[in-house]
Amino acid sequence: MSVLKHTVMFLSSFLLLFSCYAKKADVVDNKDIETDEQRTWASIETMAIINSERQAKKLKALQADSSFICAAQKHVIDIGVNKKCSHTGTDGSSLFARAKRCSFILTEGVETIACGKNTSRQAVDGWIESDKQIIFNENYTRFGCDIKDDYWVCVFGF
Repeated sequence: MSVLKHTVMFLSSFLLLFSCYAKKADVVDNKDIETDEQRTWASIETMAIINSERQAKKLKALQADSSFICAAQKHVIDIGVNKKCSHTGTDGSSLFARAKRCSFILTEGVETIACGKNTSRQAVDGWIESDKQIIFNENYTRFGCDIKDDYWVCVFGF
């Protein structure tokens, strides 16, 4: 099994544990993020908060998936570097094209983006206000999130 797969399995277990503590506290402010490791922790925090919110509604926790994280990462880096808050990549790519670049075929899925948010909590609260049908969709089983500066992307699917 690859190192990435082991890492994702660890992160999934960690998410379940961390989500118990991710209620309303902001752990990471994006202004404090300077390294890839800090960015990874902010992404984990975002996923933990989403699962905490889902569990509060008696929904199953989502499983972190390396392919979904890859698709989120490709898009968030693109929109973060180019300062463009859009579901369409600067190269015209869609979520499904970005998934293909991550070596998987996404037949059904959705992404949610947040721009101008300072913390994971602010991003998730914004999605709950505007995209709650995504966050609380009981059919989704997997997801992946990433951040770049004040841009946040999460990809959800099966």
